[in-house]
Amino acid sequence: EQKNHFFKKILTTEDLTNFRLQLLEDDMLLNVEKALVLANSKTGLWQKEKQQKYTQGHVLSGDLSESVVVVCGIVLPRNQLAQKDQCINKSLVLVASTYGYLQNLAMAVLSGNAVLLEGPIGCGKTALVEYLAAVTGRQKAPEFLKVQLGDQTDSKMLLGMYRCADVPGEFVWQPGSLTQAVMNGYWLLLEDIDYAPLDVISVLIPLLETGELLIPGHGDCIKAAPG
Repeated sequence: EQKNHFFKKILTTEDLTNFRLQLLEDDMLLNVEKALVLANSKTGLWQKEKQQKYTQGHVLSGDLSESVVVVCGIVLPRNQLAQKDQCINKSLVLVASTYGYLQNLAMAVLSGNAVLLEGPIGCGKTALVEYLAAVTGRQKAPEFLKVQLGDQTDSKMLLGMYRCADVPGEFVWQPGSLTQAVMNGYWLLLEDIDYAPLDVISVLIPLLETGELLIPGHGDCIKAAPG
């Protein structure tokens, strides 16, 4: 509001209108430049062929660069190291309910926060995550890790432990699945987290709250990498 009072003092009504229009035009051009960064110049969208017909506002993954992928209308980053011949699960039928769940999951992943999926056994929670991991180039380990939790799971399995080296009497640190995921930005799917023991939950809660993983006895505090 202070800016408006200032502009009204030094500009006429016509100058102020032209100034606002210029700001709006600059903002639109900036958005176009941002969109062109994601565009794939090799697709027919950018070729001048009269035979081609387009639906305005209908953007597909093929219209964008290989660094991103469209999932139910949500643009997600794609793993650049992914193999193009990876087999994506085609058994996932995108009916209205599945489409909505997948879209919500994609938006949650885009936020960069941990995601909790709830539902009865066999309703397709794991299938949704595996499908989204596949289309974003994270179909196989280590980019996509899965751990089945249970009452026998301990925090060492997730954090890591020292193991015997090839040299007698020497030990080397072997990071666990959670530590690898936090360090490298990998996806980690924890199945049946409601069955996890308290020592596992005590490791996960600080990570979810602060974005840092503390490894007791190892002296490391690892900040979660983006991914």
